[in-house]
Amino acid sequence: MKNSLLNNSDPQVAELFRRLERIKVTFERLEMDNRQRFGNERFLNDKELSEKLKLSRRALQDYRAAGIFPYYLINGKVLYKESEIEQVLQSARRSAPDIDDLV
Repeated sequence: MKNSLLNNSDPQVAELFRRLERIKVTFERLEMDNRQRFGNERFLNDKELSEKLKLSRRALQDYRAAGIFPYYLINGKVLYKESEIEQVLQSARRSAPDIDDLV
């Protein structure tokens, strides 16, 4: 009888870990999508918005101070209404120049 120790170099174990990671990511996405809403609006905290926009929390603080991002301050906790952030991003959108204009 052969004693065999399973580790990460075993293809079956590696595949199991990949599948578990995909399940974890799916659950995290479902959790974000199904958070309770307030008045049919979803609010994000600093950490959530910085991850979503790929910005540092310090950059968010600078945007708040500059009046770029609207926010709510409740007992020292900063919240952003998701729909308001989307409006800011849409209004800042710039179209790429037409290729004919460049030539």
